[in-house]
Amino acid sequence: MWSSQLNNSGEILKNVKICKCPDTFGHIVYHPLAPSSYIALPHKLAAKKALINIKNTDQKCFVWSVLVALHLVEKNADRVSHYASMDQELRLGNVMCPVQPCKVPIIENLNNLRINVFGYEDEEVFPLYISKRENNRVINLLYITQGDDEHYCLIRNI
Repeated sequence: MWSSQLNNSGEILKNVKICKCPDTFGHIVYHPLAPSSYIALPHKLAAKKALINIKNTDQKCFVWSVLVALHLVEKNADRVSHYASMDQELRLGNVMCPVQPCKVPIIENLNNLRINVFGYEDEEVFPLYISKRENNRVINLLYITQGDDEHYCLIRNI
């Protein structure tokens, strides 16, 4: 996957599609990163037991992953049912689900949280967004992709 930062805005260019129309120039269509519902972890990541991969069927994997970090349960922590009653606890402001990585600073400020987002590609973990906030508690999320699907998981142990 090829990506590039756009004008230091935090937006990430995921891919470029050229649409050719008769008698017109090609148009570039921008598709921002936007995670969706559950994606099974690659075997190498799952074997480490360092992630909690919430099994959601909606577009709120970011919300569920942050709530897991704030209210971790010991048994079956990957089940949305443990956190469903708390889904309004995380203030999103005008940010819509699925949450794009570039919108994380807005959610941090609204909730007084410190959230880092890491990506995973070619068996390598790399930073996508590192918080500038000074809170003691840090929430680390992994942003994974599979084809056109994207998903957040909580990183329990780095």
